Amino acid sequence: MTRNLRSLAMAATASLMMAGVGRAEQPVAVILDVEGVTTPEIAAFDELSEGARLGLADGTLLRLSAYETCAEYEVVGGVVEVRNGQITLSGNSEVHFSAADCIANVTLSDADVVSAGVVTRTGSGDLPEISARPSFGVAGPGADGYDRLTVMIDNETVMTLPVVDRRAAFPAGAASLAAEKDAVVLISGANAQQRAVRVRTNADAAPWTILK
Repeated sequence: MTRNLRSLAMAATASLMMAGVGRAEQPVAVILDVEGVTTPEIAAFDELSEGARLGLADGTLLRLSAYETCAEYEVVGGVVEVRNGQITLSGNSEVHFSAADCIANVTLSDADVVSAGVVTRTGSGDLPEISARPSFGVAGPGADGYDRLTVMIDNETVMTLPVVDRRAAFPAGAASLAAEKDAVVLISGANAQQRAVRVRTNADAAPWTILK
């Protein structure tokens, strides 16, 4: 790695310090893509939190996004660690760093609980926001069991997307969802428990959302 890249990586790492006390257990970053062998084995949309350490075999490419700063990294080989709430990189043969769109994450609940909440809900409150042209990654235990994602507005299905390799990408030619609407995002699979979350559409929200 060149001196400029090393300097850039060090500066970016310093900027990833988590603010506040008690935040260390929170996820610091999310894996966007992995091509090759890692130790331990990981998959797209796995998250990294305090103490995580990934060894990348020679030639293995890893892309990850930092929640706090929206910074995106692409590294080849070496080691990726989370120490004291920050991402550190060492021994990488390549490092590319860029500013990118933020990636939001939301926690799913049992689908029947969410549906009941929609029926009785009287106001939007502080719902998590999704883009009007949203794409989704599915994280957490059982993520590989989901194969369909549905978005409902006013109790009507407005979008159904296949979940492939833990991701459901918004179709390039599809019309945007209506903005400033309460909605339900639901994931399902033949051998997986349906889970869902209430959200609010916002044209300015992050284009990607992690469901976990």
